Amino acid sequence: MTNVFSRIPYPLIILSTNPIGFALIKDCYSTNLDFQKIWSSLHNIPSFPIIDYTIIDGYLIKGECICIPRDSLWEFII
Repeated sequence: MTNVFSRIPYPLIILSTNPIGFALIKDCYSTNLDFQKIWSSLHNIPSFPIIDYTIIDGYLIKGECICIPRDSLWEFII
Protein backbone atom coordinates (compact mmCIF):
# COMPACT_ATOMS: atom_id res chain seq x y z
CA MET A 1 0.00 0.00 0.00
CA THR A 2 1.34 3.42 -1.00
CA ASN A 3 1.38 6.37 1.36
CA VAL A 4 -1.18 8.95 0.17
CA PHE A 5 0.90 11.87 1.44
CA SER A 6 3.90 10.91 -0.64
CA ARG A 7 2.07 11.97 -3.82
CA ILE A 8 0.92 15.40 -2.62
CA PRO A 9 3.30 18.15 -3.73
CA TYR A 10 4.36 20.45 -0.89
CA PRO A 11 5.73 23.88 -1.68
CA LEU A 12 9.09 24.70 -0.20
CA ILE A 13 8.71 27.47 2.34
CA ILE A 14 11.75 29.48 3.37
CA LEU A 15 11.48 31.76 6.37
CA SER A 16 14.05 34.41 6.94
CA THR A 17 14.45 37.49 9.07
CA ASN A 18 15.61 40.76 7.68
CA PRO A 19 16.18 43.49 10.26
CA ILE A 20 14.55 46.33 8.36
CA GLY A 21 14.94 49.59 10.16
CA PHE A 22 18.22 49.06 12.01
CA ALA A 23 20.04 51.05 9.34
CA LEU A 24 17.67 53.94 10.06
CA ILE A 25 18.83 54.11 13.67
CA LYS A 26 22.09 55.72 12.60
CA ASP A 27 20.21 58.72 11.19
CA CYS A 28 18.07 59.21 14.31
CA TYR A 29 20.83 59.83 16.87
CA SER A 30 21.54 63.41 15.84
CA THR A 31 17.89 64.51 16.18
CA ASN A 32 16.79 62.34 19.11
CA LEU A 33 16.31 64.23 22.39
CA ASP A 34 17.73 61.36 24.48
CA PHE A 35 20.99 60.96 22.55
CA GLN A 36 21.50 64.26 20.72
CA LYS A 37 24.09 65.78 23.10
CA ILE A 38 26.03 62.54 23.54
CA TRP A 39 26.02 61.88 19.79
CA SER A 40 27.26 65.37 18.89
CA SER A 41 29.97 65.25 21.56
CA LEU A 42 31.25 61.88 20.36
CA HIS A 43 30.96 62.89 16.73
CA ASN A 44 33.11 66.00 17.29
CA ILE A 45 35.77 64.15 19.31
CA PRO A 46 35.39 60.44 18.39
CA SER A 47 38.34 59.18 20.43
CA PHE A 48 37.06 60.72 23.67
CA PRO A 49 34.66 58.29 25.42
CA ILE A 50 31.75 59.77 27.38
CA ILE A 51 30.75 57.64 30.38
CA ASP A 52 30.88 54.28 28.59
CA TYR A 53 29.41 55.66 25.34
CA THR A 54 31.14 55.07 22.02
CA ILE A 55 30.26 54.98 18.31
CA ILE A 56 30.85 51.67 16.52
CA ASP A 57 29.94 51.31 12.81
CA GLY A 58 27.66 54.34 13.11
CA TYR A 59 25.72 52.97 16.09
CA LEU A 60 25.76 54.55 19.55
CA ILE A 61 26.89 51.99 22.10
CA LYS A 62 26.82 52.22 25.91
CA GLY A 63 28.94 49.52 27.48
CA GLU A 64 27.96 46.43 25.50
CA CYS A 65 24.43 47.58 24.54
CA ILE A 66 23.21 49.41 21.46
CA CYS A 67 21.24 52.59 22.12
CA ILE A 68 17.84 52.60 20.42
CA PRO A 69 16.15 56.01 19.96
CA ARG A 70 12.49 56.26 20.98
CA ASP A 71 10.51 55.89 17.77
CA SER A 72 8.37 53.24 16.12
CA LEU A 73 11.27 50.75 16.04
CA TRP A 74 11.91 51.22 19.76
CA GLU A 75 8.26 50.48 20.53
CA PHE A 76 8.41 47.38 18.31
CA ILE A 77 11.53 46.05 20.06
CA ILE A 78 10.25 46.73 23.57
